[in-house]
Amino acid sequence: MGLSVAISGDAIINRRISTCDDPGFRYLIEKFQEADVGFTHLETLLHDYDDPEVYPAAEAGGTWMRSPPEIAEELDWAGFDVVSHASNHALDYGYGALESTWAALEEAGIDYAGTGRSLAEARSPTYRETPGGRIGLVSMTTSFTRWSRAGEARRDVPGRPGTNVLDSHYAANPEYVGTIKDLAKAMGVWITPGDDGEWLLNPPGIHNTIYLLC
Repeated sequence: MGLSVAISGDAIINRRISTCDDPGFRYLIEKFQEADVGFTHLETLLHDYDDPEVYPAAEAGGTWMRSPPEIAEELDWAGFDVVSHASNHALDYGYGALESTWAALEEAGIDYAGTGRSLAEARSPTYRETPGGRIGLVSMTTSFTRWSRAGEARRDVPGRPGTNVLDSHYAANPEYVGTIKDLAKAMGVWITPGDDGEWLLNPPGIHNTIYLLC
């Protein structure tokens, strides 16, 4: 038995696409409709502006990304069965928009991964059963606003909704460390010594994001 998967890049759709009869467009869409699994990356949120707890975040992923909830129906029509959702735009409109996005995808029968109500949920794979077999999807992002990270739950504290992020560590050549520290100080970056010869660089503000300078 074979398993066919059709894969696209980012989906940033803001209007109905099922009304388009262009032959070239229909040819491409048929590839996803005919595949066992159609995949895309949902680079936007699905919500109305008057949904509960929907507010533009103070810090967005470059711009504030939003699409109407009915776009989930369009994705389903186009043959997209599963989407990744971890990105720098996942919290552009706060937790309310994230909840609305999940609801729209679930109502359309589209599986998703990369965001969740806790870190464990955001990290969890989603699975899709097909006649040809089962596929799994894990989604993460290296580009994200500092406050959009999903948080782990504890026995006495609920998790924090958000996105599954992949942190990066940078090691600087020792001859540049002094220059970097001088530049950081000039830009108002908070600098403190760490362990094992590391230096912690923190952007101006509340000092809850740390960069390690080795």
